[in-house]
Amino acid sequence: MSDRGMKKWAPYKSLKEQWSTLDNVHEEEKKVEKPTISNEEAEEINNILVNYHGQEVTITYYRNGKILKEVAQIKKIDTFERKLYLMNRKVIKLSELVSLIEN
Repeated sequence: MSDRGMKKWAPYKSLKEQWSTLDNVHEEEKKVEKPTISNEEAEEINNILVNYHGQEVTITYYRNGKILKEVAQIKKIDTFERKLYLMNRKVIKLSELVSLIEN
């Protein structure tokens, strides 16, 4: 019987072809479900938007399986398109809102 010597194994993510696939798998694993907001939370968000006068707000929203947070001033509240336009040029759909807090 002959000894085959040390076997070399390819380490995790060693081939370039694996990188994008494994990165996609990891991103999919990080995704969360959209949280549901109660009627009270929806009313609170509505009250803040109705009484908004240029102050900074903390906006928590859900997009592409992630919960994101933004501290900004709102430039425009578009009720027709149901979007918030922020001073930093970001646009958030009202349907994506999870919470809105005045700073």
